[in-house]
Amino acid sequence: MKTLTEIQEWCAGAEEEFGDPAAPVCQIFARFVSDLSHYQGDEIVCGMENGELVLWLPQLPVPFSILTGKPDISRDGELMAFGAEMISLGVWALTPSLSMPGVIHAFVVLYNVPSPVPWERLIVLAG
Repeated sequence: MKTLTEIQEWCAGAEEEFGDPAAPVCQIFARFVSDLSHYQGDEIVCGMENGELVLWLPQLPVPFSILTGKPDISRDGELMAFGAEMISLGVWALTPSLSMPGVIHAFVVLYNVPSPVPWERLIVLAG
């Protein structure tokens, strides 16, 4: 799914059929935008805000940390940061899936991601 309308329809249908919109799993494609604060439209977008990646879902901005490579999971099993794997230039898949009980369960793919990726902190050493 690439639009907020598609997500809303998916969630309504999943809730009607399964009683919980997070019971079935879907796939979300989110376009990376450089300025989330000025974005308006129906397309699913994501971007960096205060050092975290924010995925805009219908009426629910979802901030989360992201790392290149494997996800960061605490000893207690809590997800600390999603892992990101490059599929092709500018296209990244997140792991694990985004699971929000009672809301949605989705695999997330980001596209139009700039290079270098904004979630990697660049270290500059003065010589």
